[in-house]
Amino acid sequence: MAQELLSWDWDTTNYDIATVSETRSLRPEERLFLAVIMQAVEDATSPKPGIQRDQARSVIFSSSATPIKDMCLILNIDPDYLARGVKKMIEEGRTLRREV
Repeated sequence: MAQELLSWDWDTTNYDIATVSETRSLRPEERLFLAVIMQAVEDATSPKPGIQRDQARSVIFSSSATPIKDMCLILNIDPDYLARGVKKMIEEGRTLRREV
């Protein structure tokens, strides 16, 4: 399901929500949730320090419930899987960029 949609993210730095969501049929609200999650990943992996990056990292790495984690669960994505992937990207100095 959606977890497979994100499995590629940790080895690439570019994504396009339309391309990702073509992997399986997503309802409009699922596309929105996926876009929010991917924006959080993009913000969390940004090399530029700031409030957006700090907030994104806070919700992704939080040990308590967050809206991002709720969206992950709705999309059948393990929030810990997401956090591990983002942590790996940060450690390797990779960022996630949206293709325009």
